[in-house]
Amino acid sequence: MSKYLKIKLFVLFITICTVTGCRQQDSSVSAAVVSRIAIDSTYAEDDSLTTYIAPYREHVNKTLDSALSYAPATLTKNDGDRNSSLGNLMADLLLKMSDSLMRLQGQPPVDIALLNHGGIRSIISAGPVSARTAYELMPFENTIVLLEMDGAALTEMARYLSAEDRPTPIAGMSLVVDENNRILSVEIGGRPLNQDETYRLVTSNFLVTGGDGMAFLGKARTTTDLGYKIRNAIIDYFKITDTLRTGVDDRFIQRQKP
Repeated sequence: MSKYLKIKLFVLFITICTVTGCRQQDSSVSAAVVSRIAIDSTYAEDDSLTTYIAPYREHVNKTLDSALSYAPATLTKNDGDRNSSLGNLMADLLLKMSDSLMRLQGQPPVDIALLNHGGIRSIISAGPVSARTAYELMPFENTIVLLEMDGAALTEMARYLSAEDRPTPIAGMSLVVDENNRILSVEIGGRPLNQDETYRLVTSNFLVTGGDGMAFLGKARTTTDLGYKIRNAIIDYFKITDTLRTGVDDRFIQRQKP
């Protein structure tokens, strides 16, 4: 066999080996076995891991439990028929913190704040109030959304509020309804609602996207997510407020038969 032929056969052999080795093999799953591993008391705690995370846990707990404010009395969302001590506090602080942010940016003031009863997930117990309190009140990542709404949309909002069977947190707006939930008056900032005026309302992104069936929010002229978490607004408010003074008031009144 000539030297030239040997080289050709060698090259052919290497080529065949390479092509065969690189060829993708057909594969398919013939069966899958699934099992559930329960994490319960039968698993012993890993002492080394516990020791490792201990300083981080201590730091987080210290940060969360440091007193930021003080509540003279326990606040709940169910201590009133048409408005509540905790609902009023939540709406008031949302209005205050959002308005402060807008003014710092050179924008017009905020007129109204609206939250939902179900979004408040805890109470504020009498005594020191901390960042942990804020996390318990608002465990969600909801952000504050600014809406520009006309008087007609706010009239729909008033009808929604009057039909609710639980106190919905509002600030900047006051309502009076009769014993049959018919609206007697609506005021914004102490002035009668003007159908032709544009108002600025802040609320939760959860409600803007359809939560709790507040369809009137979809009629906003403009919608701007401020990127400011409601929980952070709560914490910021606690930091600048020495004592939480609030209660059931006359922002929403239902008149009874004489």
